[in-house]
Formats: sequence, C-alpha cells, structure tokens
Amino acid sequence: MILTRKIRLYPTPEQEAIMWASSNILNFAYNCALEHRLILWKHRKFPSAYDQNKEITQIKKLLPELTEVDSQSLKAAVFSLEEGFRSWNTKRKNGDTSARPPRFRSKYKYFTHELTQGILIKDNKIRFNLGRKLSAESPMLRLAESPPENYRSVYISKNQEGWFASFYVQKEEIPFVDNGKVLAADMGIKQFMAARSNEGRVFMSGSISKMTKHYDRKLDKIRSKRDLKKKNSTRYKRLTETYRRVSQKKQNKVQDFLHKLSHKLANKFVENTIVCGDLNPSKWKKSKNKKLNRSVQNNWVVSRFYGMMEYKCKLYGKRFVKINEAYTSKTCSSCGLIHDMPLWRRQMECSCGFSEDRDVNSAINILKRFYAQHGPALAAA
Repeated sequence: MILTRKIRLYPTPEQEAIMWASSNILNFAYNCALEHRLILWKHRKFPSAYDQNKEITQIKKLLPELTEVDSQSLKAAVFSLEEGFRSWNTKRKNGDTSARPPRFRSKYKYFTHELTQGILIKDNKIRFNLGRKLSAESPMLRLAESPPENYRSVYISKNQEGWFASFYVQKEEIPFVDNGKVLAADMGIKQFMAARSNEGRVFMSGSISKMTKHYDRKLDKIRSKRDLKKKNSTRYKRLTETYRRVSQKKQNKVQDFLHKLSHKLANKFVENTIVCGDLNPSKWKKSKNKKLNRSVQNNWVVSRFYGMMEYKCKLYGKRFVKINEAYTSKTCSSCGLIHDMPLWRRQMECSCGFSEDRDVNSAINILKRFYAQHGPALAAA
C-alpha cells in the first residue's frame, strides 16, 4: 500500500519565483496538449499520451522555454491530461450527460511537480531539480518536520496556506483475522455517524454541519461583500483571497475531523469488521429543502470518509464493507414495520413499543442486513 505524508515547505522568495516560473511552463504545455487533443477529437482522432510525448522533442526546438524544466515533468503533465480524458470518457459511458472534457489551466493555479530523481534531503531540508532554474546548486528548502525514509517519489504542491512536499511511502498491510465483532454505522447530517456493535455498544460522532457553521457564515458574508465590488478591482481581488483563505481553513477543519474519526474506528475500536451504508448523495441534490442541499453539497464528505476507511482498515488489519441501506431509517428494527420518517423526526417510535434514535435504529438495521447477506459466508472468508 502506498501512503502519502504531507509536510509544510518554506521556500525563499527567490525559490518561490522559480517554482512559479516552472509551473507556468507546465501549465502552458498542458494547455497546448489539451488544445491539440480537442482539435483532433473533432476529426475523430484520439492521440495517446505516448504519442504527444514523442512530439515534445520537436516542439522544444520551436519553443526553447520548454527546456527550462526537465523532460520528466513535461511528460507527467501530459499523462495527467490523459487521466482527465479517461475520467471524462468513463462518465460519458456511464450515462453522465453533465460530464465535460478537461478545462484549460490558469496561470494562477500552481501545477503540482512530480519528482522522482535529483532529490537531496539533509537536516530537515530538501533540494530538488526542476530543470535549469532550480538546479542542484540552489539553496536547500526548509521542511517543517523530518521526512519519512524509503520514500518513492515527492510531489511539490501549493494551496492557500503555503507550499507542501508530499512523500509517497510504501507500507505493508496487516492480514485480516476475524474476531466475530462487527460495528454497523449509519451516516447522517445532524450527526455525521451513529454506530452500533453486535454486542450492543452505541457510538455517536460529532456533527460536521455544526463544526462548519462558523465558516459558512463568514463565507456568506465575504461573498455578499465581494458581489458588490467591481470585478477584478483591488477590493474584489482582496476579498477573493480572503474567501479562499477561510475556505481552506474550513476544509482543513473537516479533513482533520475525518482523519481522527477514521483512525479511531480503524485503530482504536475492538471491532475488526466495520459496515456502512452504500450511499449516493448525488440523488439528494434535487431536494426542495435548501438547507439540506447546502449540507449535502458543501458539507457532505461521506465519499472522502469511505476512502479513508478503506485504506486505514487495510493498514490495521480490519475489514470495511458497504451494503445497500435502502429503507433502513424508515424500518423498525424490532418488528420490521415501515414508517413515514421525514427528516425532522429524529426518534423512531413504533406501535410495537420500540423507541430509539433514528440513526441508531438505522445502524441496527444495517447490522441485521449485513448478517442476512454476508454472515457466515463472509466470516469464513
């Protein structure tokens, strides 16, 4: 398994200018390759990344500025474009009519550099080669902490907070050994997760909506102020930068919550089989409830959380299973009677006398459905 460790990078202003210059060259190469593909696509011709990389040598003779970055970075830019086209074609084949081809990159967006050679790390400092501009004789860049050993490659990236170096490290997976303990979890909006084990233990997590409410109010206020300014004016640009900075803080807060919760489930809990509902939040965007739409589109991060759970369960020797959770919130887990459960009803109260929290009741139904579908067969696998 390949894991990533992201470490803050502190370049000097001169180094920062050099990296931006290299990024602009890669953006230019990416946009040229994209334009070439779109032109050929209209004539029903589909060049591959290997075909376009073969033409780089001839293009360098016409555009000498491309020689300022190393050839590996140029090839990586073309391969990233091909990944975008593959994703677009996959969505089209699956019937997604809203899918669009990759867009042209702006010069204001930093192009992530992939480094596989020419890297020197010493005393929490790194030196790498981006071509002729940032060569092996350049000053070393300071890292915020010690990098991991035996890394495979390094990616240099930038966001609203600063510069980062991501180290790709190979980790061994722990084989799964079933201990007979299962934890079923239901994902919600008021509470991000409500879980119940097969031994009756109940676990309730916090709410992302409550956590991000402060940032949502700030973002709404900044956006309303920016809409009153003339586009591309000094105040408009200043408010745009403020909006991006607050949005990045919100994203970091959510990312930290997801990592801590997934680590607790995969590493701290005794249950080594975790079952969650296979949700499709894209269907919820058609709701007439505006608050629900905002929670789903802005704060609904179940897919990201599931991705964390999948690789962390493999890392710690546990098993992560997704099953269909249709009608689990509306069905009484005691007698099986289906109720009308609008979102404002947070308590399942059945005529059989059963009363339980809505999300906990759903988790019990997910646990029962897991045993009904995969019980003995999956336990023996």
